[in-house]
Amino acid sequence: MMRTLRLTLLLSSSALWVTACATAADPDDGFAPADERDAAIQILQLKAGAPVSVELSGLGTTRIVAMTPQFSVRGHATDPAQAATEFLTTHHDVFKLDAADASNFLVNGVDVEPHLNMSHVTLQRVFSGIPVFRGAITVHMDNHNGVFRALADETFKVGAPT
Repeated sequence: MMRTLRLTLLLSSSALWVTACATAADPDDGFAPADERDAAIQILQLKAGAPVSVELSGLGTTRIVAMTPQFSVRGHATDPAQAATEFLTTHHDVFKLDAADASNFLVNGVDVEPHLNMSHVTLQRVFSGIPVFRGAITVHMDNHNGVFRALADETFKVGAPT
């Protein structure tokens, strides 16, 4: 009984600590508060018309943004590269980027798969014209350039490299 009580206390305090770490934001570290990301995800869900799932990396940064199957986020661009760039600049808060940070991505590759009716666009983050190591976001789109998934590199970090 005592062992169960200690385990319960340990688990609940651990859960509180993890929650505090996930929601805390230091204004000097370049991260937006989690509330801003949550609000951006809600906007994205409204635009998609269905739930959007977000997976965070070990650093607390957005790793995967996935729309519910058959509910891609439509844009206005007909070119896949332009559509991917538009998606990132419009929904930069989902990745905890500000507008200036979102503009520091260049199209690094466009792979069109006509047999699967998909396009994959890799947006590479640059700093002073130099590609940032593991700073890419790959945007996956359907044949109408509707985004159904976006993947950030595992160590994707907000803010200028040090």
